[in-house]
Amino acid sequence: TMINDIHGRDSIMNAHTKDIRATKPDFVVFNGDMASFMGSIADIEKDFMARASKNFSSDFPLVYVRGNHEARGPGYGEFLNLFPTSTGTPSQMFFHGPAAFLVLDCGEDKPDSDIEYGGTAAYDAYREQMAQWLKQAVASEEFKAAPVKIVLMHIPFENNAGWWGNNELKRLLLPILNEANVDVMLSGHNHSYSFRKVGSMKGVEFPILVNSNNDRVEVKVNNDEIKLNVLDATGKLLHEHVINVE
Repeated sequence: TMINDIHGRDSIMNAHTKDIRATKPDFVVFNGDMASFMGSIADIEKDFMARASKNFSSDFPLVYVRGNHEARGPGYGEFLNLFPTSTGTPSQMFFHGPAAFLVLDCGEDKPDSDIEYGGTAAYDAYREQMAQWLKQAVASEEFKAAPVKIVLMHIPFENNAGWWGNNELKRLLLPILNEANVDVMLSGHNHSYSFRKVGSMKGVEFPILVNSNNDRVEVKVNNDEIKLNVLDATGKLLHEHVINVE
């Protein structure tokens, strides 16, 4: 189950997770921007983690994909202390069932020089380093052997020239992912739903589902296909997609 772009809205968080124990997901994905900025630990608890703890996180693993808003605020340096990974960075690779999951950190969406960051950002160099890590990850025998390959990244690739961060992600990561036989990318960020089929975006050789800030995605995977169901806060099915795994 994946939710994203909650931005501290407890009512939406509760609506999507209050009955989650009944569905028994293998794990839950926060795909970025769960808060508008990373304040104190008390703020993070208030914005989303207190609700997550009450509704599900004592029973199911949590995979946290850092969004651009989690890179802001005085508590941004606590992210990995609160949500550690096997790599020591927000990007990681893990395996579950037939699937390999690539969790990719998008960094910020504006140039490092933007006044918003007060001279503290260095995401251009950071994304270069992440691209080198990604090359090694997709070259591993474990990744190549996985029947299904899924990318989790907060900011999706776009057709047209976008913000600085979007363009840099596309320049650095897209060629690697195209060569890696990715089956689907799951993203958020745009606060609106879209499903980009193969061929609908120039140069992107896999589909991308962009989830809105008000809905959730339930993902079911086997060796042959990926089922993606998008549901609103009442549980109503809004969209469904089936991706055949080659």
